[in-house]
Amino acid sequence: SEVGVYGGGNMFPSIKINNKKLIGMKNFNEIERLLIKEGFVIKYKDVGGEVARKLTLSRLTGNISLEYVKLENI
Repeated sequence: SEVGVYGGGNMFPSIKINNKKLIGMKNFNEIERLLIKEGFVIKYKDVGGEVARKLTLSRLTGNISLEYVKLENI
């Protein structure tokens, strides 16, 4: 099955793990590993960066729209 993965943004730039890896990317790396292990194909991916994302799913079409939200607007 094909999946989309979104998120993993650097919501809290001052927080790092072991002064190296940002929490959002660590989360993404783990979900990517698990999805691949379970046989999923990541068809769509929008991860990382210093932005928040707002996803909207159409229940009629199954389409997903993606909007970037500035962190100061959260």
